[in-house]
Amino acid sequence: MTGLTPDTRYDIAMTAIDRSGNVSFFSEILEARTGMTDITPPNPPDSLQVLQETGLAIHLKWSGATDGETEIIGYNIYVNGALYNTTGFVSADQIIIYNLSPATEYIIEIESIDAGLNVSAKSAPFEIQ
Repeated sequence: MTGLTPDTRYDIAMTAIDRSGNVSFFSEILEARTGMTDITPPNPPDSLQVLQETGLAIHLKWSGATDGETEIIGYNIYVNGALYNTTGFVSADQIIIYNLSPATEYIIEIESIDAGLNVSAKSAPFEIQ
């Protein structure tokens, strides 16, 4: 459904129409409320933890992302300035980054994405070795 007013209650019922044009009775009424308008970007994570490191991959977990209007639904991860998750945002608060070079320093930055699809500024750079 599109064109609905934010933060508004709607009563929704459905009918079915067959190929002959016969219309069914109404379904039970479903009460639903639309979410609030969210136009403010969230805050990025402010802490990063290395859970495991193998030299070729690293398992990272972060926290501290907040949003005052809705909720955080995902993240963009940047490794040395390049977007790592190129096929969509990361929905968890952790990731395993593969194809790394041993004994190399990497700069990780993270953006938060809220339910209004607002994107935060990048986090402060996290240096990982």
